[in-house]
Parts: sequence; C-alpha cells; structure tokens
Amino acid sequence: MHVDAPSHFMAGAAGVTDVSMDSLVGPARVIDLPDAVSAVDRLVVAGLDLEDLQRALFRTSRSR
Repeated sequence: MHVDAPSHFMAGAAGVTDVSMDSLVGPARVIDLPDAVSAVDRLVVAGLDLEDLQRALFRTSRSR
C-alpha cells in the first residue's frame, strides 16, 4: 500500500507524519482504474463519483 500525503497535492497541507493513522483505517471503496491510467491525477479523480466517500483505494495496473 502507498499513501500520498496531502502536502504532495496542496502547498502547506499536512505531511505524511501529520496524517492520523485513524483516518487510514476503516471501510473504503476500491476504485479500479483502466490500465491506460498511468497516474491518479486531477483529471482522473474529477471523473469519479466520490460523494460521501471517506476513503478510497485506487487499483491501478501497478497494483494488479
């Protein structure tokens, strides 16, 4: 498993050591991405229905 800290995407946001472990534990939705997706970026995420989602696991070609 890989966790990207919010600071990877937003200036001034929390680093990985600031992320609570409790926020990483619990039910999650697994989102299968096509093999053609080489990076989970804003364009990929913008096309997904993430309403009321607390946690997501992105299954990519690298995790199969």
